[in-house]
Amino acid sequence: MLLGFNIAGVIALTVRLPVYNSIKPSYLLNAMPAFMIFIALGAMLLEKNKILRRTTLVASGTLFAFVTVHMLHIVFSIHTLITQVK
Repeated sequence: MLLGFNIAGVIALTVRLPVYNSIKPSYLLNAMPAFMIFIALGAMLLEKNKILRRTTLVASGTLFAFVTVHMLHIVFSIHTLITQVK
Protein backbone atom coordinates (compact mmCIF):
# COMPACT_ATOMS: atom_id res chain seq x y z
CA MET A 1 0.00 0.00 0.00
CA LEU A 2 2.76 2.43 1.00
CA LEU A 3 4.83 1.48 -2.03
CA GLY A 4 1.92 1.98 -4.43
CA PHE A 5 1.00 5.41 -3.09
CA ASN A 6 4.61 6.45 -2.97
CA ILE A 7 5.25 5.50 -6.60
CA ALA A 8 1.94 7.09 -7.66
CA GLY A 9 2.99 10.32 -5.96
CA VAL A 10 6.34 10.37 -7.72
CA ILE A 11 4.66 9.67 -11.09
CA ALA A 12 2.10 12.44 -10.47
CA LEU A 13 4.89 14.85 -9.60
CA THR A 14 6.75 13.91 -12.76
CA VAL A 15 3.67 14.40 -14.93
CA ARG A 16 2.99 17.77 -13.34
CA LEU A 17 6.61 18.94 -13.58
CA PRO A 18 8.15 17.16 -16.59
CA VAL A 19 11.72 18.01 -15.65
CA TYR A 20 14.40 15.39 -15.15
CA ASN A 21 15.49 16.63 -11.74
CA SER A 22 11.94 16.68 -10.33
CA ILE A 23 12.33 13.00 -9.43
CA LYS A 24 14.65 12.61 -6.48
CA PRO A 25 15.70 9.28 -4.98
CA SER A 26 14.87 10.56 -1.53
CA TYR A 27 11.16 10.57 -2.44
CA LEU A 28 11.18 6.75 -2.51
CA LEU A 29 13.46 6.32 0.49
CA ASN A 30 10.60 5.69 2.90
CA ALA A 31 9.42 2.80 0.69
CA MET A 32 12.76 0.98 1.05
CA PRO A 33 11.41 -1.69 3.47
CA ALA A 34 8.69 -2.58 0.94
CA PHE A 35 11.29 -2.80 -1.83
CA MET A 36 13.41 -5.13 0.33
CA ILE A 37 10.43 -7.40 1.00
CA PHE A 38 9.64 -7.64 -2.73
CA ILE A 39 13.28 -8.38 -3.55
CA ALA A 40 13.40 -11.10 -0.89
CA LEU A 41 10.19 -12.69 -2.17
CA GLY A 42 11.54 -12.61 -5.73
CA ALA A 43 14.83 -14.21 -4.65
CA MET A 44 12.94 -16.98 -2.83
CA LEU A 45 10.86 -17.61 -5.96
CA LEU A 46 14.04 -17.84 -8.05
CA GLU A 47 15.49 -20.44 -5.67
CA LYS A 48 12.48 -22.70 -6.14
CA ASN A 49 11.88 -22.44 -9.90
CA LYS A 50 14.73 -23.78 -12.05
CA ILE A 51 13.44 -22.43 -15.38
CA LEU A 52 12.85 -18.95 -13.97
CA ARG A 53 16.32 -18.96 -12.42
CA ARG A 54 17.97 -19.85 -15.74
CA THR A 55 15.88 -17.30 -17.62
CA THR A 56 16.91 -14.59 -15.16
CA LEU A 57 20.54 -15.66 -15.43
CA VAL A 58 20.46 -15.49 -19.24
CA ALA A 59 18.69 -12.11 -19.22
CA SER A 60 21.14 -10.69 -16.68
CA GLY A 61 24.13 -12.05 -18.61
CA THR A 62 22.84 -10.58 -21.86
CA LEU A 63 22.23 -7.20 -20.23
CA PHE A 64 25.73 -7.30 -18.73
CA ALA A 65 27.23 -8.05 -22.16
CA PHE A 66 25.31 -5.19 -23.80
CA VAL A 67 26.35 -2.74 -21.08
CA THR A 68 29.98 -3.85 -21.39
CA VAL A 69 29.97 -3.34 -25.17
CA HIS A 70 28.31 0.06 -24.75
CA MET A 71 30.86 1.19 -22.16
CA LEU A 72 33.74 0.04 -24.39
CA HIS A 73 32.21 2.01 -27.25
CA ILE A 74 32.09 5.15 -25.08
CA VAL A 75 35.69 4.67 -23.95
CA PHE A 76 36.95 4.16 -27.50
CA SER A 77 34.98 7.20 -28.72
CA ILE A 78 36.48 9.39 -26.01
CA HIS A 79 39.93 8.01 -26.80
CA THR A 80 39.45 8.82 -30.49
CA LEU A 81 38.30 12.35 -29.68
CA ILE A 82 41.30 12.94 -27.43
CA THR A 83 43.78 11.67 -30.03
CA GLN A 84 42.18 13.83 -32.75
CA VAL A 85 42.54 16.97 -30.64
CA LYS A 86 46.27 16.43 -30.09
